[in-house]
Amino acid sequence: MAVAVIDGARTPFTKMGTSLRNSTAVDLGVGPVNTLVSRYNLSKDPGGLLVFGSVILHSDVSNLAREVALESTLHPETRAFTSIMACATSLSTVAEASGWIHRGAVPWAIAGGSESSSNFPVSFPRSFGRVLGNLQFSKTKTAKLKSLTGLRPRDLTPTVPPVAERLTGLTMGEHCELMIKEWKLPRKPQDEWAVMTHARAAAKQDWHSKFLCSAPKSGGKLVDNLIRGDTNLEKISKLKPAFTKDGTITAANASPMTDGGAAVLLADESYAKKMGWPILALIDDMETSAININNEGLLMAPPYAILRLLKRKGLQLADYDLAEIHEAFAAQVLCNLEALQNEEWCNSRVGLPATKVPPYERINVNGGSIPLGHPFGATGARLVMQLAKQLQDSNLKSGLISVCAAGGLGFVMTLRR
Repeated sequence: MAVAVIDGARTPFTKMGTSLRNSTAVDLGVGPVNTLVSRYNLSKDPGGLLVFGSVILHSDVSNLAREVALESTLHPETRAFTSIMACATSLSTVAEASGWIHRGAVPWAIAGGSESSSNFPVSFPRSFGRVLGNLQFSKTKTAKLKSLTGLRPRDLTPTVPPVAERLTGLTMGEHCELMIKEWKLPRKPQDEWAVMTHARAAAKQDWHSKFLCSAPKSGGKLVDNLIRGDTNLEKISKLKPAFTKDGTITAANASPMTDGGAAVLLADESYAKKMGWPILALIDDMETSAININNEGLLMAPPYAILRLLKRKGLQLADYDLAEIHEAFAAQVLCNLEALQNEEWCNSRVGLPATKVPPYERINVNGGSIPLGHPFGATGARLVMQLAKQLQDSNLKSGLISVCAAGGLGFVMTLRR
């Protein structure tokens, strides 16, 4: 039973604090979901499934998927659950949804994710929560007063979600700088990649616009506002390092904090044909990986997954017509590609032979996360709809998606026509 990628929709991906700043993660999910429901007349069909995710969740939204389902035009009996895998969240939701379809549990599903970086949750220290807990369980006025006397000014200091790895205390950018040193990667190739991916996204902005839809409370035009078609090497080479004093990662060669939501409609292939739905591509295979971040670069997990998948299929990475590699940083993409070709690294770290990689002309052909932006929960779904549509437009046979994620995780998925 093959699982088909039918269609996809997404909000514009916009710079944090701009046109989508008033839309919550739920709103940014409702927009794309409603678009797909309307296109395929799903509002009266309770037989589907919604799998959705977001990385930065507020405490009042424990099951984002169900909240999106209830606020959207989906049938109120639509089953829904939330899946989270950091930056690979909506690639994971696509995988989860395809599994339910493959088992015959549902004929169709919508998978995706959203992120409202503009509306990050603000919390108080755990010590404040302990004081409130003691206050709540105190039975006498004296005991309650004693609980309050334990409150200190530092307990009232609000905190925002950390951007650092909990175990290491380092940000993802700082971890990537360590990878750069290990692979002796100069800054120029990173800036050249950034210029290339911006140019591609700018050249295909009309193509990208076909996926775009509005969301509740969204403002401004339906346009990705992070693409810079005039980016050039001379301009960005003057930027200062963003994470370490002697580093090479800058605001130009890294993905920005972004608001946005994306959703993909999946279906059993035979059901899609019965319904007369278009089929952009079929989900072919997938693989995940996790690495020991104490002795491996934080964003080096995808090569592990890629090599395992290639071994299973008896292929080289270059055998795929297209590759979509999530651009957390230009350096991360380049380190991953270098590792995949390095025989010593592949054998010693993964225990598998190196692989031939495709030329840059076949990687992120329509631009990646650096120019388009990276709403953590939405990027995976964007990659799926983007690759599926490009395979159809180019009449190509196969493509591979690779996403690195916080915690030393990787997720890889392949599509075929």
